[in-house]
Amino acid sequence: MQLMIDNFDMLGTVDYTQYLDAEMLPTVARRLNKASAMKARLVMAEGIAPRQGSRVWLKKSDGTTLFAGYVAQHPQYEYLGRMTGAAVARYTLLCASDEWLLDKKVLPQRMPYVARKAGAIVRQMTEDVAAAKFDTSGVADCDVVPAYTAEVQRAWSEQVSELARRSRAVYCAEDGAISFAPVGERTVTIDEAQKNCNRAGLAVAAQPCSLNDVTLVGGFEPRTYVKEYFEGDGLTLSFPLAASPMGTIDHTVFEDEFPGDGLNPVLWANGAGSTASVGDGMLTANGAASVQLVEMVEIAGGIVIQHGSFEFSGASGGMLGGLFDGAKCVAGFNVAKSGAQSVLQGVVNGAATGPTITTTAGHQYQLTTRVFAEQARRMGQVFHSSAHAAGAGVGGASVASDARVVLEVHDVDPTSPATMAAASTVLYDDVLKNVAGFCNYALMNGSDLHCNVAYTRMRRNGGTVVRSEFPGDGFVTRLQGALADGGECRVTTTDLYFMAAQVPAPTEQIVVTYRTGAASKAEQRDEASVAAMANGSDDGVRSCVRGLLVPEAHTAGDCANGARALLEDATQTAWSGTYAVWGDFLGATDVRPGDAVQVNAPSQEASFTAIVREVDVAVRELREDRCEYRLRFANDAAESLSLSFDTAKLKLPVVGAVSPGNWTLAPVKDAEITQVLASQVTIATHLAPPSGGGFEVRGADQGWGPDNDRNLWGRFTAQSFSVPRLSRSASFYVRQFDGATPRNYSRDAMLLRVDWPL
Repeated sequence: MQLMIDNFDMLGTVDYTQYLDAEMLPTVARRLNKASAMKARLVMAEGIAPRQGSRVWLKKSDGTTLFAGYVAQHPQYEYLGRMTGAAVARYTLLCASDEWLLDKKVLPQRMPYVARKAGAIVRQMTEDVAAAKFDTSGVADCDVVPAYTAEVQRAWSEQVSELARRSRAVYCAEDGAISFAPVGERTVTIDEAQKNCNRAGLAVAAQPCSLNDVTLVGGFEPRTYVKEYFEGDGLTLSFPLAASPMGTIDHTVFEDEFPGDGLNPVLWANGAGSTASVGDGMLTANGAASVQLVEMVEIAGGIVIQHGSFEFSGASGGMLGGLFDGAKCVAGFNVAKSGAQSVLQGVVNGAATGPTITTTAGHQYQLTTRVFAEQARRMGQVFHSSAHAAGAGVGGASVASDARVVLEVHDVDPTSPATMAAASTVLYDDVLKNVAGFCNYALMNGSDLHCNVAYTRMRRNGGTVVRSEFPGDGFVTRLQGALADGGECRVTTTDLYFMAAQVPAPTEQIVVTYRTGAASKAEQRDEASVAAMANGSDDGVRSCVRGLLVPEAHTAGDCANGARALLEDATQTAWSGTYAVWGDFLGATDVRPGDAVQVNAPSQEASFTAIVREVDVAVRELREDRCEYRLRFANDAAESLSLSFDTAKLKLPVVGAVSPGNWTLAPVKDAEITQVLASQVTIATHLAPPSGGGFEVRGADQGWGPDNDRNLWGRFTAQSFSVPRLSRSASFYVRQFDGATPRNYSRDAMLLRVDWPL
């Protein structure tokens, strides 16, 4: 056994084994997905002890590393006296593994990681804090994480530990290397039939099924689809909304004003052969240019990408502000040469479309892409259990969504201040069906671009769409945002406001489309377990309500998958235990947290597999490398590896009992009001009614089912129908139902509200 220390004093690594205090030889404490710790005592001449930050190794004679790390604190000093004229002292070293160094670095502020493998995130975070100083070849990819934000306020180890929980993985930072791999890849066996088994050191405990009925509560998710109809009168600027749109406050995902003399590597990748360069607060291209965002963009909710204010120094050819699904440009701006100038045109699904704008020398062209996706998430969360290990989680399905895309150009002449407040030119405004869930974003991508841009930013919101129509002219999207950015209106949680210069004209029809939010939750029950647990007056149900913390549940589907993963473990017998044994009889060279342990102990009626959670190693004899190991292990039924729960008190809405069957039918999300009269409105669902069913319309989102007609407007079997209108403001909730007994209804309602003069 050797204790090696490098004090970084130009003497290199020194063998300190001879100074170890025989009364307290080193001990090592290892914890699952936490830093390891070592405690050692040295007896030596006063004043030459290691110092805080010294590098430490404890190794067996065969090269096995029991510990590698740093002296984490100033050594504790104890004066012992004098010997042969020299003062002697005892120094207690408290050491921590390599996380000690990694946690002293602040992670750079990055935009959220999107649709990345957990291992790829770990490698990137390690690169961010330690460059190439750590070997990350032992980091496995594991599952895709839909979205993850690395927070600058949290330590590296804390965030890697969270990623390990999300992936059912174990990480280790030791001896300059990072490992990140599925738990249980190595197995140690504890079998009473083996002659070296220390039966006296084995203690196990069993607990029968703890849960078989689980309700999980997650975050807010989009629920009711809403379309509100107003009519302008030439004076009114504010229109009250019937409900609160989800996500009305914009938040900035990233923005860059190109300071310094190079692209920010946290945001951008400059392609091979790209001429793009940064200087004087500008990103400039003179020839081939390929500048791409390092993260993908999730096409979900509302997105506003202000590609920036472009100024062209010569005729150009290429793409600006492109969202790409592979090689296909989903949406962007094509630039083509036209003599000494350039022509701008929208590109959608790989094809140029819409009007063109010929550039003028000296003008600035503010390019903006607005996306309004009906879904707030495009990928379900991934959950794990002992039955769904790393790389094979439950969930993670893609979520289909349509999205309205608006491409606009704001032409600003610096010599004419009035152009700053002029309306933008819309090059494209339509709905893309089943749009790609994740896209790469290229600010510049072309073979011959001659332009510069002063800023780029991306913001997100809930995706509220405001459209209006002058009678007979067709609907157009009214642009939301600041006046200087070409904005015409803005939406709050209570109202729609128009800019004074954009007051809706008399008889102008206005339609506001959005979704409301509600807490996501789902219940899952294991009926087989309930039946097995039932006994006499005991119905066998073992239930709980929990708030899910990690991984986050964003939708009811996520809650259901999380509850299913939890039940896969909670319905099993919960096994836990400890095992103390000399290292000689361990049956393995070493044991670490995250290893699997196979226990076979007939004397305790125990046969199970668990995961090692803690390992304590105490050195007992140096010459023969003799150590005593103490393991603590548990299976997922006793201690979940993959889920953690919010301990705060849950505030759930009180919801009355409902009479229908399952809420499984698709929402009537494309329904609209096609005609408004003084006495009635006409509703078109654009959906064929289910077999044996139809469409139920109510004045409030409650009472669904055949047994309650209190707020019922009617039940209809045609795709288009008329309902009475009794007041200026009238609300109509629509769900479809089928012919089952009991009836099944749409999970989410469609609210059509008209606020229109009688």
